[in-house]
Amino acid sequence: MTSFLYFRDQVAYENRRSQANTSDLNAGIPPAFKVEITSNTNLPINPEDIWRAGIDMMFRVTDFAITDTWLDIIFPSPTGNSAILLETGSTGKEPSRLTSQHVIWGLNHLMLSMLVSKKYCQTAAVLKWEGVRIGILQTATRQRLESASDSASDRTTELSHFFDKDVSIRGVVYGQTPIEKYLIYLTAIKAMGEAAQKGLDTPVPAMFTTGIQLVSWSLIHQAGSRGLKAGHSRITVYTTLAKMVGDNKFSEIYIVLDVLGEKFAIGRFGQGSSSAAIL
Repeated sequence: MTSFLYFRDQVAYENRRSQANTSDLNAGIPPAFKVEITSNTNLPINPEDIWRAGIDMMFRVTDFAITDTWLDIIFPSPTGNSAILLETGSTGKEPSRLTSQHVIWGLNHLMLSMLVSKKYCQTAAVLKWEGVRIGILQTATRQRLESASDSASDRTTELSHFFDKDVSIRGVVYGQTPIEKYLIYLTAIKAMGEAAQKGLDTPVPAMFTTGIQLVSWSLIHQAGSRGLKAGHSRITVYTTLAKMVGDNKFSEIYIVLDVLGEKFAIGRFGQGSSSAAIL
């Protein structure tokens, strides 16, 4: 009971602070970075497939340092035929200028654009820095993207961080209030990106991410526990999302994060203020 009340009070405080400020997904992005979106509604794609591609893409990109540069690569959806192609336009003479940070900003913008416009179709998001194109994100069918880029690499990652291997979730409790699935997906993508921007190994007292329409993610260490890092939020978001997808249940959710079998932190996806669920 004590740990939950501590969590509830912290979430309520963060909700008030976030509402008093902004939930703009572009907050903190320097003005030198711009994204130009072009959509072709004659070539529709499956919304669920492209969201799942975006989630997996963010998880993979955030496994690399924020300053790492990228080459062309296709991120396929794990559930269907859609994919996201990352193109840098770099040549052997000119190295890529596109970093993980740029990709995180660009992917957030792309997914937000599709959610708001409801245009789930072949889309190009041109990423520019100080007016110069440094990369492009394209959504389409996998076959179309593969035929468009024969230079895409197969840059794969494994769970290379200790907290990815040592954590598990338990004590899952769903609330009664449903939340639009794609709002949860967008918040999850943003939360993983924010963890990477802080540095996955950076100690934090808690992690809070607010998407749009007051959908938020919170992860707060268990009272008395120590050692919470931003990377714990990244893997917990991803794992919690997998649980929701597997259960096909999208509502407020509370989870207990275990590290090496010990209760370590409490996480929540929710909309608006914290409810009175008890784990």
